[in-house]
Amino acid sequence: VPDLPEWHDKELLDNEKQLLGYYATGHPLGEFASIIKKYRSVSLIKIKQETESAGLKFGGMIQSAMFKTSKKSGLPWAILVVEDMEDSIECLCFPDTFAKCKDSIKNEAAVFIEGEYQYNEEEDTRKIIVRNIIPMTDVVSAYTTEVHIRLYEERLQNGHIDELKALLNKHRAELNDYERRYMVEAALSHFEDSEQDFTYK
Repeated sequence: VPDLPEWHDKELLDNEKQLLGYYATGHPLGEFASIIKKYRSVSLIKIKQETESAGLKFGGMIQSAMFKTSKKSGLPWAILVVEDMEDSIECLCFPDTFAKCKDSIKNEAAVFIEGEYQYNEEEDTRKIIVRNIIPMTDVVSAYTTEVHIRLYEERLQNGHIDELKALLNKHRAELNDYERRYMVEAALSHFEDSEQDFTYK
């Protein structure tokens, strides 16, 4: 038996989906699971049980994109199929939204969708009217306004502040860990601006 190299994670998952029709060992969105869970308003499997219109935001992957031209205005728009880690749904990106979000519309792109869920009882269909698309790498900065680190003075010991600052500095450059990166930057800024507030007594 020839000694063949192992597949990369993406190649393995792509082959699983192609051969089995589903992902068996993981999901392409796995690395973003904590971000999706933290910032989504609802999962697709839950919202698709609803029969009333509702605003929502959720994280997913663009499974396919079909580009159209409006017969009325002549402007481009798109029909997307977006899947989260449990389900998928059709998303309509009309000209106004398409114009501002077109750079984020790519097959297999990990994104956050903001929009309005709609259910058609007669046709028993569900879709989302897209209002905004945010690349997954920009989600933390888009949805985070402040980061708070609470320190209890009675529990601090000599060296704890220096250890914390060293830990934050260590992870400052970890650009692949989006959530930690932005939290670290915010915390370090606070240290630099308010050093006297973090002095051991």
